[in-house]
Amino acid sequence: MSDPLLPDILSVEAARVRYKQAKQYYVGRDKRSTSEAVEIVVRTSDELPIANVSPALFVGEVPLPEYTRVGRNLYKFYAFEFQKLEEGTAIALGWPQLPSRKIKTNFRYRLGGGPTVA
Repeated sequence: MSDPLLPDILSVEAARVRYKQAKQYYVGRDKRSTSEAVEIVVRTSDELPIANVSPALFVGEVPLPEYTRVGRNLYKFYAFEFQKLEEGTAIALGWPQLPSRKIKTNFRYRLGGGPTVA
């Protein structure tokens, strides 16, 4: 099943990152902070849509809704609670509120190298 609003994923690279300054994020209404995360850089065939609800990268059943655009069709998704991610798990793109309709890819979650400092 495909979603006409979502582009195809062309490449995926994941790396564990240590931040010099803690990053703030939310889980529901709870504000949290961390000095470490996994950043997953995704290249897509087209831009991610701008909508009221942003798409999310799914690592298995874990949605990663927080991302920044880092280039043309290039996005960095943040896994602040990266302990929930399992090596070898399938990667998909979809909408957080409709996880059953996510678009599967042939990519798997693999962590590259050791932690870097950002």
